Amino acid sequence: MSVGNLVLEKPMKFNFGEYRLVVFIYGCFLFSFAALVVSLNILTGFSSTTLFVLLGAALFFIISDLILSGTYFAVGKDRPIDLILNAVTYYVAQYLIAFSLFFL
Repeated sequence: MSVGNLVLEKPMKFNFGEYRLVVFIYGCFLFSFAALVVSLNILTGFSSTTLFVLLGAALFFIISDLILSGTYFAVGKDRPIDLILNAVTYYVAQYLIAFSLFFL
């Protein structure tokens, strides 16, 4: 998925420039977290509430970081609504991670 992010750089009108390697490494970590949570949910048959909540957190982190990528690496995607949506999705992801501990 991180490779796909770099391949779609031009169609999404992004310019990672000298941060291309950093974006790739961070993307690997971000998508690894999501893939791990998906695979653990599949392994447990989606029966663990903690893992299901963490899946939501992973999705909100991905959405947050895609919005953030647009804000930093694209032209014209730093509108106030983008900044607000980035903050909301980021804090929802953080809340879901903390809330998932409730079900342990």
